[in-house]
Amino acid sequence: MGEHMSGGVDVIINSGLKRPVPDLPPPRNSDAGDRMAEDKPSEEPCSDPCYEQVGNAGHNAGDIDECISIPCQHGTCVNKGGGYKCTCSPGWTGQNCQQDINECIRNLCRHGRCVNKDGGYKCTCSPGWTGQNCQQDINECIRNPCHHGRCVNKDGGYTCTCSSGWTGQNCQQDINECTKKPCRHGTCVNKDGGYKCTCPPGWTGQNCQQDINECTRKPCRHGTCVNKDGGYKCTCSPGWTGQNSSIPS
Repeated sequence: MGEHMSGGVDVIINSGLKRPVPDLPPPRNSDAGDRMAEDKPSEEPCSDPCYEQVGNAGHNAGDIDECISIPCQHGTCVNKGGGYKCTCSPGWTGQNCQQDINECIRNLCRHGRCVNKDGGYKCTCSPGWTGQNCQQDINECIRNPCHHGRCVNKDGGYTCTCSSGWTGQNCQQDINECTKKPCRHGTCVNKDGGYKCTCPPGWTGQNCQQDINECTRKPCRHGTCVNKDGGYKCTCSPGWTGQNSSIPS
């Protein structure tokens, strides 16, 4: 048996020497100990970066929200863990949506000239075309451009089929038919869209080309009528004379 020493208990080890044994602390209340263990904060280091749980979504407690500085020049900023992403507006590209896209390299203007602009483009259409990409034909005939004729619409334009006596792109110009001397036996008078022949005696028709048969009117009172171009001649009976054989000889 060991002997009591002050403040402890002696134990005998094999060498025969005595070693003092320190007093043990009094036993702890188990319930109190458990609560102390629960209240003690964990000293386990967290990984880098540390995440806190906020509701059901994870949030990087150490992440910087780059979107605050508005880095996306022409687009929408979306913050991400350790960075951000720009969703660019149409016509822009680049990390910060800072670079304009040159749409003209895709030959978007079908019938016109492309002019690149910041964030887009503009088509300057050729005559007869319209629409954002100059893809739509203009129906010019709805404006009735043909003054004296019929309008036929065509891709990028129109054509006028002019009425007789008219010419020009829009059938607006009168043709002077008298320059072609249409009146064979008479005087030509030009008119809008046509002409008129003033025929001399003995001739008729639009161009004074038709001889009048005066003999049908029996002009020779005492003789025989012979029709001639532009007139007639009376062959008088004996005893009569004159143009119409009406004068006794």
